[in-house]
Amino acid sequence: MSYVVIGIGVNLRTPDGEFPEDIQKIAGSAFGNNTFPDLRNRLAASILDRLMNYSVHPGDPAILEGYRRRSLVPGKEISILSPGKDPESALALAVEPDYALRVRMTDGEERLLRSGEISIRI
Repeated sequence: MSYVVIGIGVNLRTPDGEFPEDIQKIAGSAFGNNTFPDLRNRLAASILDRLMNYSVHPGDPAILEGYRRRSLVPGKEISILSPGKDPESALALAVEPDYALRVRMTDGEERLLRSGEISIRI
């Protein structure tokens, strides 16, 4: 594998007046209304430091197994979100050896997702 694309979103604090109504039941924040000096920088550095540890040996089977073990996606009903298209429903089946996500569409077709955005309602 010659590249990895990672998208991550972390709500550090609860916005003034709470989260918007459409996400109030699913959104949360890591630190509530608490503030800490340089919180964003420290968290970003910590995440990047952890990711750098994984990037040293990307083909290591232990890294793949750890990723699979921690993933919440396989076995879940998901929505595949593509720009300019309606969301598509699918069942997430497995993380493949190349880290692609194998999904089964509602028509039974299986696809490999190597990039893009998905949504899960846990």
